[in-house]
Amino acid sequence: MSSRGVRPARLIQFVRALRGGSAPALAQASDGKLYVVKFLENNQGPNVLFNEAMGTELFRASGLPVPEWRVLKAPDMFLRDAESLWGARYAKRPTPGPAFGSRFLWMPGRRSYDYMPDELLPRVRNKKDFWLAWLLDQCGRNMDNRQAIYLERPQGDFKAVFVDHGHLFGGPKDDNKSVRMGLHYFNPRVLRGVSSREISALPNKLKVLDFDRLWARANTLPAEWKNAQALESFARCLDNLARPRFLEALVQLMIQEVPPTSRYVPRPLPERSAIAGKILPPELPPQHAADRVVAG
Repeated sequence: MSSRGVRPARLIQFVRALRGGSAPALAQASDGKLYVVKFLENNQGPNVLFNEAMGTELFRASGLPVPEWRVLKAPDMFLRDAESLWGARYAKRPTPGPAFGSRFLWMPGRRSYDYMPDELLPRVRNKKDFWLAWLLDQCGRNMDNRQAIYLERPQGDFKAVFVDHGHLFGGPKDDNKSVRMGLHYFNPRVLRGVSSREISALPNKLKVLDFDRLWARANTLPAEWKNAQALESFARCLDNLARPRFLEALVQLMIQEVPPTSRYVPRPLPERSAIAGKILPPELPPQHAADRVVAG
């Protein structure tokens, strides 16, 4: 669930800095939960928080697994406690105000990855979701690689949950660059094992999108997150998603880019991508151990 109709929680404890161009933080809020937090004064651009919120809403409305998110209040006391996050990582310290919080996905005793090793790919149970996410990224002009967290489930397989939407809708600054058709996945082998028939049917899944409801959700976001540029880019995305023939043609181009039954040789990864095996820190403060809920 998102933060609709819920009073913002306060950030009360800084845990540690996280890697990433927007310099996110791992922090605990007054609701007792851990969040990956991004601030309005980030290093990437003014649209990051709008893109994160509405990207998460769009993916959820399309039936894709995403973390819970909510608006978080960053009081001055929290910002003072998080001084290690500023300095070299931020051009300036963020000011008190609404921040974006995405629920931190972790459960003790279970593995979680942000880059799935090849030998574990056959155990990913929602590979078809990567094709739908790719379609949304093309319609929404995602300017970065698509990221997901692979969560081990009790039965031993893995479920991918899609995260980090800050570069959707033309990116943090929406500088009018053209989005590339090329793959957005660090390990594109995750796309294999899905039939052409299943992929061709993806536009039908998007017929259930309620555009009015998505717009209503955008209107509830903090005023500081919204600007004419971000709203216009979001509108362009919804316009693309409302055109069935465009979606059908786009899916066929995607199939041609990566024929599902062929052997795919991945391109070299960009040097700037920081890929590590597990995304999770080796340990967390003991007081957080009792609260570990992941997206179902």
